[in-house]
Amino acid sequence: FEELNKKVQIEVQKQTKSLDNNINNLLSEKEKITKRLTTLYEDRFNEVITADTYKELAKPFEEKLKLINQSIDEDQIRKYEVKSKLNELPDYTKKIKELLDLKKTKKELINILIDKILIDENRNINIIFKYDVIPELNFKYENRNLVRNPYGKKGKISSNY
Repeated sequence: FEELNKKVQIEVQKQTKSLDNNINNLLSEKEKITKRLTTLYEDRFNEVITADTYKELAKPFEEKLKLINQSIDEDQIRKYEVKSKLNELPDYTKKIKELLDLKKTKKELINILIDKILIDENRNINIIFKYDVIPELNFKYENRNLVRNPYGKKGKISSNY
């Protein structure tokens, strides 16, 4: 469990570092654009350019600034989600230890682990677990309990059981 915890912590650190780098790059670009807009505004204020020219020149910068702010918000949300998964890890290890105890009935174990089981008309089975640590399972049902001929290969099976 400790090894699993360490691996998850390392992965979370990598992801948060990557997100932090991206956020810092976006903040740097945001600062450059803000300086350009400030310069444009000063030119407009000092009547170096007309109001129409200011609007025309400022519009692409303002749109890019809006996109940068959205990207920063999205990265901060992803960073929070990644860190929250790290906080859920002790809960996972506790649940796994409980499961390995095996004093509980199988039904209780299934209720702890599985969120839902979906079966479609083509007998495809999809098991969705409550925790993101375990991926979804998808498989097709195959009937392996076929009627076997008790008389060997040469005898005939009667269809009137």
